[in-house]
Amino acid sequence: MKLRLPILFSLLTALVLSTGPVHAQQKIAYVDMKRLLEQAPQVIGGRERLDLEFRPRNEALDEEKARLESLEDRLQRDAALMTAAQAAELEREVRELRRYVRRAQEDLRDEFAFRLNQELEHVNEVVNEAVRSLARRRGFDLVLSSPVMYASENVDITDDALSELTSDFETAQNDGG
Repeated sequence: MKLRLPILFSLLTALVLSTGPVHAQQKIAYVDMKRLLEQAPQVIGGRERLDLEFRPRNEALDEEKARLESLEDRLQRDAALMTAAQAAELEREVRELRRYVRRAQEDLRDEFAFRLNQELEHVNEVVNEAVRSLARRRGFDLVLSSPVMYASENVDITDDALSELTSDFETAQNDGG
């Protein structure tokens, strides 16, 4: 990895220099993508949508887990007092409910991961487009994103990009989108 970073930097420098004559006035900016992807209202809205979408199923699953725990406690506590048939029936019910809960957890986890990936892809597209649009309007030749070793406040356009994303989000909300 130590060898790759200098090579990557050299290639990036060569690419920038080979795209045309070097101008003393090239405009370079930096954007903290991590911060944008944490604070953009589109991200916060996506989290809220996922929470609303999955909360009912998660709560139902929690109820089933509580019911399973109650049945397991009852089996542990009362098995010696039950007839063999009653104990066997309760054991079967516990086993079936345990399987159901395990499958439901896996299904919920898989579906949540799929929906989370969808939301992340959408948000990445929106954030990237906002940064590109800002860069074009402000005439930047190059916009770097995290991680970078250092970026001064003079080149950091993260706040501007966040403002643009907030404005776009509010406009979409007011338009019913």
